[in-house]
Amino acid sequence: MNRKIRWGLLGAGKILDRWMKGARQIDDMEIIAVASRTRESAAKMAEKFHISEVLTYEEMLERDDIDIVYIPVPHTAHMELAMKAMEAGKAVLVEKPAGINVQQWEKMTECAKKNQVFLMEAVWTRFFPLMKEIEAHLKDIGDVRVVSTNFSFREDEMDSRLMDLSRAGGSLLDVGVYDLHFTKMILKKEPILLSGVASMDTDEHHLQVDEQAAWIAQYDKGELGLMCSAYVRI
Repeated sequence: MNRKIRWGLLGAGKILDRWMKGARQIDDMEIIAVASRTRESAAKMAEKFHISEVLTYEEMLERDDIDIVYIPVPHTAHMELAMKAMEAGKAVLVEKPAGINVQQWEKMTECAKKNQVFLMEAVWTRFFPLMKEIEAHLKDIGDVRVVSTNFSFREDEMDSRLMDLSRAGGSLLDVGVYDLHFTKMILKKEPILLSGVASMDTDEHHLQVDEQAAWIAQYDKGELGLMCSAYVRI
């Protein structure tokens, strides 16, 4: 008999507000519990979204009635929590960027293979109905030679994590990952060359994160990906 997939929320970050709007539309998932570094923050999310159980991280990973965990925490904590969950035999959906560099991602994928569990980066663009329409139109257009993307926004809070290198700030890890995913979704392959530039330390604040970034990807048949990401400070 088919049953619902049982989820645990391994974190209580702000992104849950958006994620839960989608989750509530899915019939075959059941959210069992929410956990956080403190019970207080987990309890707030549990009350807000009518989740019955509040747990610590350790308690959640010990539960046999949770099939998969979603990890909505700051970038720098993604790998540690994901690997702990996979070592506990849980499938993992980790918020983007799954890791803050390729070395972290390689460790995570090796952990998934070792424990034979599902691991996925949460990039909702891949599941937009619009993407199916785009792919249908591409069949009529023919071979795509250039993909151009730009994801930018305005940010003026100097204490934001986006401005903080120690919290994996910068535009690439926050929104540039969408450019990379979208380009791969269209061309359906990895680049053979990827080169980029970034704007950092441009004023008196001496920020060491990329306020703006642009890069060009080249592919095996000469296709190009032109990508930009930025946050504009007021």
